[in-house]
Amino acid sequence: LNGVSKIINLVGASVSKPWTSSNKKAILNSRLDSANLLLKTLQENENDITQIVSASAIGVYPDSLTTLYHEDFPGKADNFLGDVVVKWEAAVDQFANAGLEVCKIRIGLVLSDKGGALTPIKKVVKNYMNKYKLLNKKLELCLF
Repeated sequence: LNGVSKIINLVGASVSKPWTSSNKKAILNSRLDSANLLLKTLQENENDITQIVSASAIGVYPDSLTTLYHEDFPGKADNFLGDVVVKWEAAVDQFANAGLEVCKIRIGLVLSDKGGALTPIKKVVKNYMNKYKLLNKKLELCLF
C-alpha cells in the first residue's frame, strides 16, 4: 500500500452467465468479499488511502422504457440484480466509516470482444438475422 492514495475496485464475477444458484452466489460473494477484504486490509495496515472508487451497476434500477433514473432514486429493482447492488453498495459504504471518500460508479453492460455481454448479444442478433433472412427467402418463394 506504500505510495497508494486511491483504490479503484472493479472486481466482480460476470453477470452474463446463467443465473444458477452457484453463479448467483459467485456474483454476490465476489463483490462483497473483495470489498470486505480491502477494508480489512486497510484497517490492519498502515496506509495513506483517501478514496475508494468502486464499480456498481445500473441493475439497481427497475426496468422501464419511460423512466429516467438518477442516483438518488429511492427504490431498487425487485430482482436478483437489485438485491446484489444494494448489498454491494452497502459493503462499499463501509469505507466511509473508515474515513475514506467513497465513489460508486453504476455501470451498464460491458461490451468487449474479450468478455462481457457483447459475445452473447452478437449470437442472439446473428441468430435473429439468420432466421429473418430464411423467412424472407421463404416469403420471396411464396410471392413468385
